[in-house]
Formats: sequence, C-alpha cells, structure tokens
Amino acid sequence: MFNKLLVVYDGSPEAKKALKEGLKLAKMAGSECHLVRVLKKPKQVPNSELFRQEVASELTFAEKEFVGARFLASQAGIDLPTHTVLGEACEVLKNFVVAGHIPMPAQANTACHSRSRVSASLR
Repeated sequence: MFNKLLVVYDGSPEAKKALKEGLKLAKMAGSECHLVRVLKKPKQVPNSELFRQEVASELTFAEKEFVGARFLASQAGIDLPTHTVLGEACEVLKNFVVAGHIPMPAQANTACHSRSRVSASLR
C-alpha cells in the first residue's frame, strides 16, 4: 500500500481538490501525506534585494495557504508536513525522491506536466 503521498500545492482550486483527494488516500492507506509548494526561480534577478523581497512575499503567501491546508488535514486526523522549495516543479519532485523524503512517484511524468497533482508511490 502507499506509505507516503506528495501533494504539490499552489493554493488554486485544483490544488485544494488534490489535497482533499490526497488526504482521503492517506487516511484509507494509513499513509503520510506531505504538502509541497514550489516557488519558481525568476529568470532574471535585477538585484538581490528585490529577489529577497519577492521570496519573502511568496513565503508569507505560502504560509497562509498552508494554514488552511493544515486545518483540513487536522479535521481528517492527519499530520501534514509542509515544504516550500525554490526551483522547478519537476526538479523539486526528483530531489524529494533522491533525498529519500518521498519514494518515486508512480505518476512522475504526469505530475511534471500538471500544476497540481496527487503523486502517490508504492513502497
């Protein structure tokens, strides 16, 4: 059965649906569920102060989104670790796998082409 599930989350309505489905799957399988928000690296950085301000703003926004997500998880009786990572979505997913945080997603290719998707894996 699934040991860990990963939900890539951007706060959109689709991401909220993915989170609800991920929480249902985690509850059914007795699995962990992790929530990841990916902050895209800017293509050009005019100056480091502007970059720092943008990242701080995004982190504040992400934390506000995570509060609601954690509330949904707590209602389902699930602890929801959250992660905010700077990078490209596919790279972030691969790095989570390589670092051992999450086993290889079963739908890795599909997840890389979607804004929000529940990626589950078998162990």
